[in-house]
Amino acid sequence: MEQAGEHFLADALERLVFGLSLHGQLQQALQQGVIGIGMGIAGVHRGPPRQSAWSTVARGMPAWRTPAEGLAPVQASRDHGARLRTIHAVAAGDSPMASVTPPGLAYEVEHDQVNHRFTARVRGQVALLDYQIKRRRMVITHTEVPEPIAGRGIAGELTRVALRFAREQKYKVVPACAYAEAFLQRHEEYHDLLGIPMKIGNNRPLHASVLAGAMGVLLLAGCQRENEAAPATDAAPAAEATGTAETPAAEAPLDLRDVIENNEREVVGISYPAGIDRYPGLARALQAYATSARGDLQQALDGLGNDKPTMPYELSLSFEKLLETPQLVVVSADGSRYTGGAHGEPLVARFVWLPAQQQMLSADKLVTDAKGWKAISDFVADQLRERVATRLSGEDMDPSQLQESLRNASRMIADGTGPQADNFSQFQPLTDDKGQITALRFVFPPYQVGPYSDGTQTADVPASVLLPHVAKDYVELRGGVVDTGLQERVTGLLHEAGIQIDGTRPQDIQVHDPRFFARVMAHGSLGLGESYMDGWWDGNVLDEFLFQLMQAHLDERVHGWREVADALKARLFNLQAGQRSYEVGRRHYDLGNDLYQAMLGQRLVYSCGYWRNANDLDAAQEAKLDLVCRKLGLRPGQRVLDIGCGWGEALKFAAERYGVSGVGVTISQEQADYARELCAGLPIEIRLQDYRELDEPFDAVFSIGMFEHVGDKNYRSFFDVARRCLSPRGLLLLHTIGSNVSRHRTDPWIARYIFPNSMLPSAAQISRAFEGRFVLEDWHNFGTDYDLTLQAWRRNVEAAWPTLDAQRYDEGFRRLWRFYLAGSMATFRSRHAQLWQLVLSPLGVPGGYVAPR
Repeated sequence: MEQAGEHFLADALERLVFGLSLHGQLQQALQQGVIGIGMGIAGVHRGPPRQSAWSTVARGMPAWRTPAEGLAPVQASRDHGARLRTIHAVAAGDSPMASVTPPGLAYEVEHDQVNHRFTARVRGQVALLDYQIKRRRMVITHTEVPEPIAGRGIAGELTRVALRFAREQKYKVVPACAYAEAFLQRHEEYHDLLGIPMKIGNNRPLHASVLAGAMGVLLLAGCQRENEAAPATDAAPAAEATGTAETPAAEAPLDLRDVIENNEREVVGISYPAGIDRYPGLARALQAYATSARGDLQQALDGLGNDKPTMPYELSLSFEKLLETPQLVVVSADGSRYTGGAHGEPLVARFVWLPAQQQMLSADKLVTDAKGWKAISDFVADQLRERVATRLSGEDMDPSQLQESLRNASRMIADGTGPQADNFSQFQPLTDDKGQITALRFVFPPYQVGPYSDGTQTADVPASVLLPHVAKDYVELRGGVVDTGLQERVTGLLHEAGIQIDGTRPQDIQVHDPRFFARVMAHGSLGLGESYMDGWWDGNVLDEFLFQLMQAHLDERVHGWREVADALKARLFNLQAGQRSYEVGRRHYDLGNDLYQAMLGQRLVYSCGYWRNANDLDAAQEAKLDLVCRKLGLRPGQRVLDIGCGWGEALKFAAERYGVSGVGVTISQEQADYARELCAGLPIEIRLQDYRELDEPFDAVFSIGMFEHVGDKNYRSFFDVARRCLSPRGLLLLHTIGSNVSRHRTDPWIARYIFPNSMLPSAAQISRAFEGRFVLEDWHNFGTDYDLTLQAWRRNVEAAWPTLDAQRYDEGFRRLWRFYLAGSMATFRSRHAQLWQLVLSPLGVPGGYVAPR
């Protein structure tokens, strides 16, 4: 069956030649090995370059070989039970193609189906062909032949074996590299893999007999010209060596004709934009897409046999030219294919052609790094989620139904916008009136990011977001994604804050990568922090630079898209619910005790010290712990609860100095292990537990530096837990960083790299949460002490850095940690954040509360 399929076109040629009384001449040509189709040496027949249509069609035709002449049949074997290897043997040549395939050259083509690669090992060199399988389509993405073995037809043989595999598996073939595209264009015997009958005249199918007749005439003419052929040129070997095939300069344009067919089995309409044949490579891509779409329709019809569908199967496909400049030609493909069922299958594609380079611009070429796709993925996903949330908020549904709908939509969006180029393969540039690209519009067909009823969805990503991640080969694309005003805008904003680029003052910075400006304008604080982590800029004194920014309120004027998205997400979802509450423990507090021991001093206390009478960090931390105990009025024999106990230092201090027993809860495994060892021998119990699970009596409750992770949706729950665990005459002390304004999210950079799902409470949010539950006895603010604490932490960690594990804490982490500490200093120094200690009582202290200081 396989052999019959492979020899189909040759048999058709023979049958037709009988009818034309040419059988004898053609049979002789077949027997001499000049032409043929089937398994064999992948020699390249090279006549005079571009002398005729024949030289274009026949270049690369395989020579006829039979198993008796040394060609092994296709074999398959299992390799370690996982990799299916298909071996195709190519024997030493004595055929008329010996000038291309020298005597003694023999090799095997090996197929690795796990990694989607065909390889040929020839004289110590490895040639390869890579492909991908997408929805029953085999996409040939790359061919490569090393220079020492170029010009021997190896790329052609790899391509033939790949196409045979596609035929066996009933895959449609999409050539996504220049060599495969040119190969399929030259070799009619593989056009059936593209799945559309060839057309003539009034769009009637070109039947096999007519095709064979036309091929027979061409092939006989080619046999005659072979006797007059000039020596082989170097053009084809060069193409194989690089894995590409240049479009011939004099190549005739494709004659793309609209298709209109209507019969009882099918209705087909395909329209092409006028003048698109000026770009042969683009025209071939459009033709290939239409071919594949038509082939799928034909395959569905073939499955019916002689039966008629209940209603005609339909294919409607319209190509439209969206943009045409000297640098870019953009074409859209939109349509649908109906083969039964409730509705048609949408057809959505975008083609971006670069005339100067004679190639298609693809997503994987435009952005080549994972970090870039992560940024684009986040931007697009947030845009789509916001759109869904806005739409659903206008519908009449109860809150639980709304939450469930949002969760379902979010999951589908996450699946369809994962940070891989494949998810963003369809895009089109958007331009201003000057022809400059201002954004890319990514296009998602139904089912990718939403249900069929949502239709085709789009998301526009501005040039400022894209530019930091665009491959440098395309950054300078004329009329492309560069916004020449970004640098001036950022420089102007910095000037307002008294900051100069390449200046010498403490607040000045040095910019090492020009993409810095776009990244900051697009992503705000997230872009500023990430570009510092990537080494795109440095500050003379980093905390002074950030302090100047905040003093000038530039952080409030440059908002990245992420801030809007995070605010929306925080409003819609409880980011601290369930297992999410443990995320900060895993990602921040479990970094490693060695880092915190180096930074925090003698006591592992990760919160603001009290510097009123202290001269160093250790004294400030001890003063803070003593202040907490004095404010609570601790006495021997009392039982206390520490919500968010960290490494257990506060409980240890209270037990040793004030004679209490207690329980501490934390969500960090490393902290829990350390605290148990630290408090060994003391009446202290350490639990790895969510505070919301607590329900037992205590004489006093305190929480130091934990409330920032609770989240505004859980503030009332926090005070409910504290109230049910506190005796009626006990006191609650809350030690927390506070915000001057009420927000529903934290800084995007902090949320991504330091404290996920955290937020700073405002005075209003705290007051509303404990209203009706507690009486406020004291509210103490010493936020400026946090700047001093952070400065001490930075000195400690910088001094200890050479002793830390370089593999766990590399230079990238060091820059991250520096930015975190410097940004925190600037926040407190500018008074954008405060440090509060609140003392609360369930019923009010009889006679009033006197607050220690």
